[in-house]
Amino acid sequence: MAENLLSVGCKQQYSSQTKLVALLVREYLRSLHPLLNEGELDNELAVATGISVRSLQRFKREAKDNCVSSPPSKRQKTSPVLNSIDKFDEE
Repeated sequence: MAENLLSVGCKQQYSSQTKLVALLVREYLRSLHPLLNEGELDNELAVATGISVRSLQRFKREAKDNCVSSPPSKRQKTSPVLNSIDKFDEE
């Protein structure tokens, strides 16, 4: 129960490679099942890839807008307070 509460609202970041693979799997499923509507296809794709339906819809929208990209990499920021403390000792 606690695990479910902690995972609510956590947004997982997917790389551009993962997004493109999911879109290719979508095309493959479309070729296998041409009679499925969009909702059924999204549900099948979510089961096949393990990615939520909402994320898959976002990938599809990003591909339509030609902006499938990876999230920016995290950079370690230096604290300005620590730098000023170090300079204080030098004076």
